[in-house]
Amino acid sequence: MDHSDTKTAARRLKTVSSHLHVGRTLSAAPCAASINPLEVERKNASFDVRQLTFILDRGEEITRAKELISDVLENDEVLRDDDRILLFPLGFSSVKQTAELWSNRALAAGTDNPDIPRSGKKAKDSKSAATADAFYYVLSLYDPSWATRIGVHFGLFVNAINGQGTEAQKAKFLPRAQKWQIIGCFAMTELGHGSYIRGFETTATYDKATAEFVINSPTDTSTKWWIGLAGQTATHAAVFARLLIDGKDHGVHVFIVQIRDTVTGEQMPNVTVGDCGAKMGRNGLDNGWIQFHNVRIPREDMLMRWAQVSPEGVYTQPPKAQVTYGALISGRVGMVQDSSDYAKKALTIAVRYSAVRRQFPDAEDKGEEQILNYQTHQYRLMPLLATCYAYHFTADQMKNKFESMISELEQGDLTTLNSVHALSAGLKAYSTWWCNEALEQARQSLGGHGYSAYAGISSLLADFAVCWAI
Repeated sequence: MDHSDTKTAARRLKTVSSHLHVGRTLSAAPCAASINPLEVERKNASFDVRQLTFILDRGEEITRAKELISDVLENDEVLRDDDRILLFPLGFSSVKQTAELWSNRALAAGTDNPDIPRSGKKAKDSKSAATADAFYYVLSLYDPSWATRIGVHFGLFVNAINGQGTEAQKAKFLPRAQKWQIIGCFAMTELGHGSYIRGFETTATYDKATAEFVINSPTDTSTKWWIGLAGQTATHAAVFARLLIDGKDHGVHVFIVQIRDTVTGEQMPNVTVGDCGAKMGRNGLDNGWIQFHNVRIPREDMLMRWAQVSPEGVYTQPPKAQVTYGALISGRVGMVQDSSDYAKKALTIAVRYSAVRRQFPDAEDKGEEQILNYQTHQYRLMPLLATCYAYHFTADQMKNKFESMISELEQGDLTTLNSVHALSAGLKAYSTWWCNEALEQARQSLGGHGYSAYAGISSLLADFAVCWAI
């Protein structure tokens, strides 16, 4: 056990002891290295564990970046949150400062060690991407609320503009979004309509006289509902609304609408927002609702890369309806990856526990047996572990297909859009169903200890349930 492990153990013992109301502080009894069951199991591996880690991480540099960021989290007094309840403070007044702090501290991880890839000046630099992936991977498992905030802003809001906006619209919104000068949400689902996009009721009526769209929520069921970051944080929303021109309905399109003042955080005129309240998990994310009361926005704020409305009100339809929902594909791809990552964490906890936990003496009465050696326990965990590897590489391939599709879309090629759309939707459903079951099986395999929040699996179940539910 190295120095950092000793510090971590001491801190956790202090936390546990504070709950017991005893007159003394708990301390760790020394453990002889010769009877450390985890070390024994690791030495018995038939393969190079470190090399397998490099393969799973897509390279040694990403592994090292993950380890460095993990070390920063564990030892930094600002970044570490022992309670792990609300990593991001809710409320507009502090979110930008906290986001900047997290970003700066994460970037510092790359500059403290010259061997770790740093954030480069080029947006598509491979080493910068490696660091960004490692940063997001580690922190998403550390606190899913934080990851969802970043995912909503960058993965949904920014990607919607990137995928559907013109060059002029990208220039207008993206620089400010990248610097957190505006914070975006993805106002898609409605109180009365979830996945059935064609049933959406929010309207965007074009006014030729002023060259503006009038965004309106005509009914209670048209309220944008369960929108991440809308409750207390977002200043802008990518709003899905029915395009109406001269009384004709042209279907659902996406409009950028400001919902809060970027300085004060106050609601914009004719916009009503609220928080959906406490949830089963991810309570560091402010899911909220939005109602629009004839809010006027300039014509240029309808995302018009694929579909256009001229100043005179002439409508040009997109080549495929699916391009309107392109930002959703990135979310589905991410959920396939999340399914693998959450299962990895839970199964790591469960398998390590089964190597340490002992129950009942063997036939020769040489002491109690590791529960890992019982076949019933192996039948419960080992198939899940094998399947987890399969999902890991499936997620890698899904990510590759998605990135290739994005490159093609940038060239105006829509050839693979339909297939990636269908594949990501199917895998998202199947992988999240499987992961939810794997998490519960892992929790049960810990026996009574699986009920303890300190075991680390109950929070995974609560936080992952939203991926399974949508």
